[in-house]
Amino acid sequence: MQNEKISKKSISKEFEKKEKDNNKKLEIKNKIKIEIEDKIEKLKIQNKEITDKYIRLYSEFENFKKRNQKEKLNIINNANEEIIKKILPVIDDFKRALKSLNENKLTIEGSKGIDLIYNKLNNILNKEGLKK
Repeated sequence: MQNEKISKKSISKEFEKKEKDNNKKLEIKNKIKIEIEDKIEKLKIQNKEITDKYIRLYSEFENFKKRNQKEKLNIINNANEEIIKKILPVIDDFKRALKSLNENKLTIEGSKGIDLIYNKLNNILNKEGLKK
């Protein structure tokens, strides 16, 4: 009977020891699980921040491209406007010269030459958007 008692005691002690070991392992696993969940949560937050930052930068860049395109068009339009303003007095001079030639009955070739120049210049301005 004493052998039985010793055996039951040793089995009980062994069981308690294994149970403690299992509890320790379970605690360690739970700690690791909590640490991993914390890291996952931090990475999710970091991912959201990076995604938001990317979206903002992408939007800013798209706006920059649109603004740049508008500015480019404005510069071109302003340049064209300046050219047209400079050429307008030349057309007026041509009109006066043609009128003078027609009144004085100068050579037909001279009149045709000035008329051709006037038409060329007028065509260029029409292509640039100038209407009579």
